[in-house]
Amino acid sequence: MHQMQVSNKIRTLKRSQVKSKKNIQPNNDDNILLKKARAKISETATAPASPQLLTKKRAIVPAGSTFTENSTYPPIEKIITGEWNVSGDANFLVDFAIVGFPKCGTSTMMEYLEMSPYTKVAQKERCELGSAQQASLIRKLYEELPPGHYKRGIKCPRDVENDFSMKNYGQFFPKTNFLIGVRHPVRWFESFYNFRLYNNNPMPPPEKLIGACTKYSRNVCTHRARFHQFLANLGKTPLATKEKKLFKLGGSELRVNPLRGNVFLYHVEQLKDDNPLRAKVLREDLSSFLDLPKTLPPMHIWNKPGKNLTKEQLDYANSRRLDICHSNHTELRKYLVEQANNSFEW
Repeated sequence: MHQMQVSNKIRTLKRSQVKSKKNIQPNNDDNILLKKARAKISETATAPASPQLLTKKRAIVPAGSTFTENSTYPPIEKIITGEWNVSGDANFLVDFAIVGFPKCGTSTMMEYLEMSPYTKVAQKERCELGSAQQASLIRKLYEELPPGHYKRGIKCPRDVENDFSMKNYGQFFPKTNFLIGVRHPVRWFESFYNFRLYNNNPMPPPEKLIGACTKYSRNVCTHRARFHQFLANLGKTPLATKEKKLFKLGGSELRVNPLRGNVFLYHVEQLKDDNPLRAKVLREDLSSFLDLPKTLPPMHIWNKPGKNLTKEQLDYANSRRLDICHSNHTELRKYLVEQANNSFEW
């Protein structure tokens, strides 16, 4: 049975420990480092790119590299018959997938991997597998990710919670490996709630979002913070009786879809870790997991919501911004900390 590769920092987390931290944004020095990192990548990509690749600003591994997968594609007719029937092997189009969780650095991870000449990620979220649109997904990836010597990836931060999506990975992309980010449920909820506000979405009071999501919740609810349950559904752990007790109804809510692919699990704070040694370990672990010929460059990317709001919209969002440590939200925190404890025990 494949096991999940857990990046080092997760092992040190203490249950129900919540630290208040400000969002870390790149300063001027960070921006200089980012430009240098991108310049270094451009220098390594010495092979001339096709006009299509230049338009998309994609770097391809230099000619003569030992990283020689997928230099040509089979005809699309060998993969898809008619409009919707997937009759051939399309796994070469998805070497890895960033499948969760929302507000756990998935956009940062996508943009970071796009910097490397050895990895390319589809530019938009590709969530077609959750609605049985696998043929459409294959066609789009076939056009967007051209033949070349690099690893191909997609991002859909809600796929890990969708058992239908994960079943389709198992059926159509059985060799795909998965990257999954987590964070403390309390901070996750606060970040997700404020993310909706800063994207100009009306939100109900936070206490109204305890339990399952509704059509008014904008997909923000405490139910989605049960990370351990969604991870257990991947079938990478024994799921013995003791383990099942951590889930409601003695495990009857589990919908296990055992997957062949491996899983890389990281904590969101690792993506902005200012400790050089730990940051290097993460990059080395990730590079090894993706089977890259060289270690990935330093990470200096961090996404911030609300950058497209008008001043009036930003002022309104700031006035409603959730401070989850406020005494008004004791019940909400208690519920989320209980889920954090279960995840820790799992």
